[in-house]
Amino acid sequence: MSLLRLVVSDLHLGTGVRQGELNPFEDFLHDDRFAELLVYYDGQAGSETDIELVLNGDIFDLLKVKVEGDWPKEITADVAVEKLRQCLDGHPRFVNAIREFLEKPNRRITYIPRNHDLDMWFPATHELFKRRVAPGALGERVRFVTQTDTYHLPEGIQIRHGHQLERVHRVDYARMTRKRRDGREVLDLPWGSLWIL
Repeated sequence: MSLLRLVVSDLHLGTGVRQGELNPFEDFLHDDRFAELLVYYDGQAGSETDIELVLNGDIFDLLKVKVEGDWPKEITADVAVEKLRQCLDGHPRFVNAIREFLEKPNRRITYIPRNHDLDMWFPATHELFKRRVAPGALGERVRFVTQTDTYHLPEGIQIRHGHQLERVHRVDYARMTRKRRDGREVLDLPWGSLWIL
């Protein structure tokens, strides 16, 4: 059986756009086109070819998502889940497109969090993502790469994201969190993320 890999990054999904409401922080207005992309490659691959959809970071722009009216600078697992929930609620067509993709045999997703969606490092966000886009047994077809900045393919190819090339956005994947004085674990955001916030 052959394998087709689709690598996408930097979609920057925010909290969506609702009729009659202005959302200047939403950059992704192409949910239908994304769905068409998956349908197209599904048709090209047919049932004899596996497809791995590699979500190579900044799929969600969680830096642009407010929680309780503010952009939180200390991201706990609970804050990360709330931010992701808002993005998933704001993009139902995107969620459905991924679910429909995974419902077909021989389809899987690899998600690699990057500097705009570092919140996806938390296992709690993995669970929410799977619950919404890959419910039940489909969740076994979704994996997250969170221990390194590089996705190493068996063919010797490496998939990376440009944020690691800029010191201000660079992340130490061996030390993703820090403890607050009250003992809560928060993401150790790079200076670039704090500047954006």
